[in-house]
This record gives sequence, C-alpha cells and structure tokens, in this order.
Amino acid sequence: MDKKSNITQEYVKNLKIFTPSFLCNFEDNIYDIIFSKISIKEDNNNNRNNKVVLQIKNNNFIPIKDIPRKELEKIKELEQQGIENSLRMMKYHMNLSKLPNNLILKYEFKVGQLVKNFCFIEKFYLNNQLIETRNIELDVCSKDSTNAISFGIDIGKYKNNLKNNPNIKGDTFIFVEKKLVIHNKFWLYFSE
Repeated sequence: MDKKSNITQEYVKNLKIFTPSFLCNFEDNIYDIIFSKISIKEDNNNNRNNKVVLQIKNNNFIPIKDIPRKELEKIKELEQQGIENSLRMMKYHMNLSKLPNNLILKYEFKVGQLVKNFCFIEKFYLNNQLIETRNIELDVCSKDSTNAISFGIDIGKYKNNLKNNPNIKGDTFIFVEKKLVIHNKFWLYFSE
C-alpha cells in the first residue's frame, strides 16, 4: 500500500500495533486543521468541577502552507532521522500515583477551510498491544471555525501494567472525506 496516498479509514481501524512511521505528509493537511488546545481532566461526572490534570494550549500554530519552504525541509529532515524528532510526536510525562482513574480527553482544533466528513481515530498501545481505540466523526466543520471533540478513558484498569512498563504510545489520525490528512503520534510516560 502506498503510504502517502492510499491509507483508508478501514486500514487504520484495523491497525493493532504502533506505526513505525507517519502514514501521510505534512502537506496533506490542506484544510489548515490546527490543534490549539489539548486538555486531560478528571472525570468525576460533574463537568463543572472536573479537575484539569494536563492542559496544552498553543495559539502560535500556523498552517503548513504558511511555513517557509526551507523551514519545512528542515522539519522533514529531522523527521527522517526518527519519529522521536518530529514535531508530530508529542511527549507527555504524568505522575501515575496522582492520576485519577477516569479521565476525559478533549481536543480543540481550528479549521481554515470547510471540512466535510471529519473522522478522528486515536489508538492507544501498551506493551505494543492495542488497548483502546476512539473513533469520532463530525459531519461538517465550518470554514475558520473552532471545534472540539472529547471522550473518556479509564486509565485505572491499566495502572498495574503501567508500573512495570510506564509507557503508552499512540497514533492520532484525521481523515477528511475519507482521505488521511493528519497523522500525529504521542508518547505518555508515567512515573510514581
């Protein structure tokens, strides 16, 4: 399968292991989809008082098309040296003993173009085995709009395993009209 053009939603849904490389290019994000805020909150069934565990907010992201060509080439060169060096690999460190069992993950993102049939697929791996998959679909995101998706995850059921292997790796895929336009990765490291 040509990794730069023929990756389907079904292919991604059937993945069972963390991908060793990115399955699309930076330039495939022609809709200017930019994640501006990621929040992880305690899920205590009270949306108003859910304690924030981790929040990453960045209003400085710019669309790929606005990155100077030389800068984009440098970014790609770093990525070729390894996915760990990529801007598309997010790394987080969390204290396992202070982490609530039930979490809510919320992603806020902006779109520069009209987006139809938005599909978000996120996969979580522990010991290189798939443990969770989330699939969220939105019919439409208006041009120049801010949107949000969220879902819960029960981290408590993995805490014993995380004491022995304190890493969860993951892949985030964004499809628009069934075409893969974003592939990001994350690495959660847990300590006691």
